[in-house]
Amino acid sequence: MSGVRIIQRVVFGFVTASALALALGCAEELPSRELGSSAPASRFGHLSITYSEHRVPGGVDPQVIASGLFARHIGVSKTDVVSAIVSSDGFDDTPVVGACRVESRALGLRPGEDHFVDLVDAGELRVNAPAGSVRLDRRSFPEVYPAVTGLTYEGTLPRPELGEDTPLRIEGRGSYEVGPFVVEATLPAVPSLLAVDGTPVTGPYAAVRWDADLEVRWAVPEPNRRAATALIDVVVLGYDRVTTLRCATPDSGLALLPRAGLAALADARQPDATTRLVVQRVRHAPFAAAGIHGGEVVVSSRDAVLVE
Repeated sequence: MSGVRIIQRVVFGFVTASALALALGCAEELPSRELGSSAPASRFGHLSITYSEHRVPGGVDPQVIASGLFARHIGVSKTDVVSAIVSSDGFDDTPVVGACRVESRALGLRPGEDHFVDLVDAGELRVNAPAGSVRLDRRSFPEVYPAVTGLTYEGTLPRPELGEDTPLRIEGRGSYEVGPFVVEATLPAVPSLLAVDGTPVTGPYAAVRWDADLEVRWAVPEPNRRAATALIDVVVLGYDRVTTLRCATPDSGLALLPRAGLAALADARQPDATTRLVVQRVRHAPFAAAGIHGGEVVVSSRDAVLVE
């Protein structure tokens, strides 16, 4: 059984700027490792392009980070693979607009007997942006998990203009394992945090009252360039587990996170845990290629503060 398991899922309603009312509710040749398995392996591609305006003391300048993988896997879900290798706060799905959800996951990936994850080579990957073109580096995945082998993709893109959407074109040249593909996506403008709980955001930290609804304000672009949905996360990262309150809201620049959702994080907020408040705009662009059952590019821009 995978060590990445959802052990808690609680759904909440929350207040948005448009409705200030709180609601609570809670074919191809198989490799040798597949021949002894009872089912064929699933195959997918996942690329993540993220621009972060993290206010972290001593941190590096904001960057656009591209990462990705092409996986062949048995006995481990796609969500678990992506969460363990690309993003530890991955969700099975996003809450509907106007709702929140709490999820808790163990960090890491521990496939059981006869389960495996092969990170296959998809050939050269290139991301083209107005400021230039970047070829992603192929890196051998470290020997962290015994049943995970192969390579991943990483790269740093030119920083976009603040407040502007950025068109991207991702090209895969193809390999023996994965066919060529082209997909276009748009990196949304950064939702810069303006105020948390009524206090302007001027540095890397924000104070939160855990026993009350939490008001969050962020900057919005012109109406015709807004993302349809903004995601607000309160992420508690512990030694071996990450617990996240995620709320989906219209991209209006104002939302209230429910007190009940914050209270659900109490057990995770141990002295050794780190808590962040993240506001992000996310867009998805699916793609198809020979050798995989489906692929997706997830582009996001985010701003974050550490929570005291």
